[in-house]
Amino acid sequence: MPILPQIQTKIQEEILPHVKTKWQPMLLLGINALSLCPFRSLNENARKNRNNEQAAEIQMYRLSQHPKVLQVFSKIFTQLFTITDQSIINIDFSIFHPFAVLCFALQTRNGRSIPIWIDIIKYPVEKDSQNIFILDTLAKFLTTVNCKPRIVCDRGFIGENLIGGFIMLKLKFYVRMKAGKYIKYNGKRLQVVEKRKKLKYIHWLEVTGELYSKLPDLRVVRSSKQMKRKSKAKECWYIVTNDFTLNREEILKTYYYRFEIEETFKDIKHAFDTRPRYITKKRTLKTILLFQMLGIWLLYELNEAFQSMKQQYLKQKKRQHSWIRQNLEIVLKERLIPVFPSYSLRKEVAAL
Repeated sequence: MPILPQIQTKIQEEILPHVKTKWQPMLLLGINALSLCPFRSLNENARKNRNNEQAAEIQMYRLSQHPKVLQVFSKIFTQLFTITDQSIINIDFSIFHPFAVLCFALQTRNGRSIPIWIDIIKYPVEKDSQNIFILDTLAKFLTTVNCKPRIVCDRGFIGENLIGGFIMLKLKFYVRMKAGKYIKYNGKRLQVVEKRKKLKYIHWLEVTGELYSKLPDLRVVRSSKQMKRKSKAKECWYIVTNDFTLNREEILKTYYYRFEIEETFKDIKHAFDTRPRYITKKRTLKTILLFQMLGIWLLYELNEAFQSMKQQYLKQKKRQHSWIRQNLEIVLKERLIPVFPSYSLRKEVAAL
């Protein structure tokens, strides 16, 4: 069964109802040109979906610079994704020189996480401004989703300011830290006074103590040496968290699936071919990424529908790619026409 009609139905039933009527033609233009195809340039992608090339370029420029695009997507994503206090959000940066994209992605434990929120900062940045940027973006996200999901971060998100910010926002967090970090803790025996050691010299699988003098005691969970050898890692994982209820194995598992967000960025850069091509405005890059995030959601939601088509696909491939890449390539085989081939350009102009 062809996949494009299923994609069209999904868009009509679950996306368009959350968008004002006057904005729907603009949204469909972006889905056609950016969501489910590799990115070349705004103009080239627009021309492939319009007979009138000049009109296509004008419409795409207006779409990429329209200030309300971000508001529209905020409403769409809050309706598409069910975020609760139990949801696990992977957080990471990816470089699109000279920009750095901060992404919050829903952990799926299926190889790739689903991006649900982004913001962009331009390098170079002033001292501590990146930490302020992270916390401000996180606060906006929490206000929008109206809950407190659990967050998972790599070593770049450690530090007293960030950890203190997570605590202030009342979030449960799981952040990896370097083995050379000092911790002050009580010994196993009651008569042993407080000790201050580097984590790598503590041989217990977990310890609770003071990492930062101005913050409450935190829990540090270490991966086993057996896991270190199996994963061929340079050092054990040291995961700092304020979650004192989850067992050690589940904490390590939660952090393990943090790598999904890195793999998603790889697919965005390679499968969608999104790399800096003379993009000088943050708003332009953000618009491109938002439509691609919508495309990833569509590929994920229809993953079961793709399964019946993958047997033939896998026979033609020497190695298996991610579900994002597999599903996108199946779509591209059908996309001799736009996702939505019949909608009026006149309506788009009127909507502006």
